[in-house]
Amino acid sequence: MTMVRTLLENRFGLKTHREERTVPAWTLTAEKPKLRKADPANRTGCAEGPGADGKDPRITNPALSRLVTCTNITMQEFAAQLPRIANRLNLLNGPIRSAVQDATGIRGAWDFTLSFSTDSGPTAPAGDEVPTPDGKISLSDALTQRSGLKLQMTKRPAPVLVIDHVDSVPTDN
Repeated sequence: MTMVRTLLENRFGLKTHREERTVPAWTLTAEKPKLRKADPANRTGCAEGPGADGKDPRITNPALSRLVTCTNITMQEFAAQLPRIANRLNLLNGPIRSAVQDATGIRGAWDFTLSFSTDSGPTAPAGDEVPTPDGKISLSDALTQRSGLKLQMTKRPAPVLVIDHVDSVPTDN
């Protein structure tokens, strides 16, 4: 990275600096938490597929295409993993471009399972049509329904890279 940066600075006259700006970013909050206390002997993390109990809600509702089981995980660790979970299939109308901030206030490690649809999203009915229930659940709805957590867009300070100057034509070798 240092070599690439030096190349860009020398050949394109690139000048940058970092500063804090208020930007839209995702925040994880708790409404009415529905989490199970974790067994500290279990490995920490989130993985695709059913948990130790083997229950898979996708069998009864085929519209649920993803199942993520988190074990022995803190809310801070879960917030850090949410971009990977969501960005895998572009689930929140675009990738999560910043770290998810944990604002739940929940301490300790927890176990929970999220089952959701990869192609669900807010859609408006055309004309006077009434949308038919198809069993699809978005990631944000699954967070709220299954775990009592809420993922919402807020504005907060974050470090950003500002480009002060760049030449459109590079210098010769």
